[in-house]
Amino acid sequence: MGLKVSDWLFDRFGYVPKERKLIQEFNGVQYVGYSINTAAKVFYKELAIQSCVSFIANALVMCEFQTIENNQSVKDKTYYLLKIQPNQNQNAVEFWHQVISTLVNHNECLVVRENEEFFVCDTGFDHKKYVFFPDYYENVTIRDLPMKKGYAESEVLYFQLNNNSIRSLIDDLFTDYAELLTSAHEMFKHSGGLKLVLNDNAPQPLTPEDQEAQDREFKERFTSFLKSVNGVLGLSNDEKITELTSKSNISTKDFRDLIDDVFKLTASAFHISSAVLKGDVVGIDNLTDNTITFGIKPFAHLITSEINRKYWGREMFLKGYSVKMDMSNIKNIDIVKLSQAAENLFRIGVNSIDDNLELFNRPRLNTEFSTARFVTKKYSEINEYMKENNLKGGDENGNGKTDSES
Repeated sequence: MGLKVSDWLFDRFGYVPKERKLIQEFNGVQYVGYSINTAAKVFYKELAIQSCVSFIANALVMCEFQTIENNQSVKDKTYYLLKIQPNQNQNAVEFWHQVISTLVNHNECLVVRENEEFFVCDTGFDHKKYVFFPDYYENVTIRDLPMKKGYAESEVLYFQLNNNSIRSLIDDLFTDYAELLTSAHEMFKHSGGLKLVLNDNAPQPLTPEDQEAQDREFKERFTSFLKSVNGVLGLSNDEKITELTSKSNISTKDFRDLIDDVFKLTASAFHISSAVLKGDVVGIDNLTDNTITFGIKPFAHLITSEINRKYWGREMFLKGYSVKMDMSNIKNIDIVKLSQAAENLFRIGVNSIDDNLELFNRPRLNTEFSTARFVTKKYSEINEYMKENNLKGGDENGNGKTDSES
């Protein structure tokens, strides 16, 4: 059996929106207080939100975690936990997707470290907040497994997105748009429907009972005829059918424009360009740069700052131990352009040969020559450059002496 869209949107990401109640049923999911059409429109909002979540998570997964020790980049156990396998049941892609999804849907995410592994905790834990003492977390569960102990603030990674839940704001904003989508959907259906007028010159029923019987007869005759692809309808000499012409100008474009508005509003809440989110290609470079700066970097900074202050602490951080996220891998850069950038970085001593090899996803050589840094002569110290080229400096001549001394 295939995966239902409703299951994917509602159950997959661990969040039940406000609109999901219990009475009416739509696609296997029950609702109350909302029409079937309104419940269906919830999916557009869910699709927009989960598209943003997936976009942010995918971008962060593309980033390269850099573990720094003594101000030197190393690939150690910490790097493996963050980049490859945080725990034995999840790879890094699944782990960070869960972190971002939980963070967006619930405005907070708790990660604990047990047996040298990182685990994302289920929602519903008790967070005891203090002022002059560390916060404390109780009733923590991981994959429905209750933890027997509580955790102090220093023992966890606690991520909080905003003081006000962005998810709740989007839910409230979407209330009006859900009604607009429902109205547009109904208007479009009615505009495309067939409207008929039946002129019946036969004597009309005199009693309410006879009128109800006639209405049932008409319904049985015309419903099956209008629903069938090919059909035959018998009319008496007293009956005549006239078709009404619809005057509605609504089209699928009007409906799509409303859906686009939902995506634009949701994307703006996450500081993501809607064009980037939808995959448009016109002017995409500048839009991508802005999205990385204002939509992705804040999440990256939130993650690395929490890791650095909890995992390493102040003393180790000041000694040159930290975790960073390199975002240069997010954008797909043409190899020719990348070659030019690599050459410029190499000639001014920013990158070594090994650093440039990593830019092209090639293994490091780890030799003395490949890890050394070089600069061209025009970037060397001015005194050495002048001495090598026998140039005058100030009032000195080419021999390093003033004219009075020579």
